[in-house]
Amino acid sequence: MVIDPSGPSQNKGSIINSTSGSKSRAVSSTPSSVPAAPKPGPSLADSVSLSSRAQTLVKLEGKITQAPDVDRQKVESIKQSIAEGRYTIDPHKIAAAILAEDDNNP
Repeated sequence: MVIDPSGPSQNKGSIINSTSGSKSRAVSSTPSSVPAAPKPGPSLADSVSLSSRAQTLVKLEGKITQAPDVDRQKVESIKQSIAEGRYTIDPHKIAAAILAEDDNNP
């Protein structure tokens, strides 16, 4: 005998006689008279508590999400300086900042 793999909606669990190719009987793989078990829900005794560090991180995350991504006032100031030709780049200052950042991140 062979189980008919024709799909979940048709002939689920049907048994086929392998010698003649005819269906001898249909057998359901799930009993219809047995009700499904109730799904367990959260218990009233279940609880979660966050450490003070986790609570601080949650507060900081909230502040970060409320902060603007870009300081628009500073961007506009730099744009105006560039347009007026007043914006100067100090390569020594940039190099010092890069080196200081590298020293802080071993």
